[in-house]
Amino acid sequence: MGAGALSEEGGAQPGVPGRAPGAWLAGISSAPLRLGYVIIGIGFLGALVLASTVAGHKSTAVGAVASTAVFVIALRRISAVALALIPVMVLSSEPLHSTLPATFLVVVLAVAAIVGFCMGSLRARPAHLWVAVLGVTVLLGYFFPADPLVPARGVLPDLISVLGGLVALTVFISAPPSAGALLRVILVTGTVAGVAASTQGDNLEGRLQGLGLNPNYLGVYLAAPVVISAGLALHRRNPLWLAPGAACLPALLASQSREGFLAMVAGLAFVLIQGLPRVLKVPIILAAALVLVLSPGHLTSLGAGSRSVTDLTSDNIVRVHVALFAVRVALGHPLLGIGLGQFPDYAAASSGFGIYITTTNEYLLLASENGLIALAAFLVMLWLAFRRPCHGDMALVRAVLVTSAVSFLFIDSFESSLVALPFWACLGVLLAHRPNQCDMEPAPSPDASGKEISR
Repeated sequence: MGAGALSEEGGAQPGVPGRAPGAWLAGISSAPLRLGYVIIGIGFLGALVLASTVAGHKSTAVGAVASTAVFVIALRRISAVALALIPVMVLSSEPLHSTLPATFLVVVLAVAAIVGFCMGSLRARPAHLWVAVLGVTVLLGYFFPADPLVPARGVLPDLISVLGGLVALTVFISAPPSAGALLRVILVTGTVAGVAASTQGDNLEGRLQGLGLNPNYLGVYLAAPVVISAGLALHRRNPLWLAPGAACLPALLASQSREGFLAMVAGLAFVLIQGLPRVLKVPIILAAALVLVLSPGHLTSLGAGSRSVTDLTSDNIVRVHVALFAVRVALGHPLLGIGLGQFPDYAAASSGFGIYITTTNEYLLLASENGLIALAAFLVMLWLAFRRPCHGDMALVRAVLVTSAVSFLFIDSFESSLVALPFWACLGVLLAHRPNQCDMEPAPSPDASGKEISR
């Protein structure tokens, strides 16, 4: 390429405005100068308004000031701010015991995403359609429940948790971080959380709990770091990567959570078999299915620790009954469900059931509370994430997604932002990658002339 062409290309690139350092910092230097300052001002005023409306105390005002700075950073590096939400969720639980930092960060992400879409720095992708469908059905279920047994104020925390996850998913689809960065954030955060839970030793009927999570949720949360640790050790061929997983495993086992243990086993199995040729995958999968069919009782006791057989049997019976009831509810309200957060009260008030309990299955809860449309949109996103093979770090991201997807069969975790956020992040990163990006490992290397070598 000649020097003239280089100069023409260089001239076509927008320069950094010498009189607009704020607009450049925000990553919108190519936008009109006045519009850039207006956007930053709106973000500043919005943070102050949020501080004054949420609560009129000092800590909220300090959070608003910090949110303003984070907002400017998010406009420039929104993927980094979205990643930071994962450890912030843990800090909000322990040691801060306050949802305020995580709430502020979610609001900042939402505002920054809106600004990014308006300015063109973030682009809508086809997967956003399914996110929108799921979000709309959740909102309709909140504002127009079929049987409003729980007032809107009582369901508001559930709505904030679900919408916060969808905001994060939207950002990860448009501005995905690298798969390696995401895996390391989940691994480090989970390891610290596991060690902290083990150190505190807070037990509920002999089962470990912590981070504001009951034993089942804690076990599910710690399953992903163990899977990532084993996967990195296998792919990097470095046993030192097993250390973080070894630090998490005692807390997971001490929780005596069957849900967390089965999710971990499923994730580890996926890590091992996804790189094998199909001729080996099929018999392994068939053998595993045969074991499940022949010994279901043994399967349901895996990871249960010292829990009694009577306790496990009673729990299994209740789970089967509530699952069947949830199916009837979903079929009876197929369009929009009975309303967000209404299922436990609906089950207790039903003459055919009469127990205050949730579905203990995220798929059934989504269908019964928000309708079959919401479930279909969610399953489509999962299918889009799983339909093509990936390699390297992206394969481990899919293993984490498998771990979460299996756990959803036994637990409903969307209302727990701490547990659900790693799932939303992994789903967004997988949905963001084009098919050829998953298939190329490593990326094409340039030759001496700077051109990519085709494969």
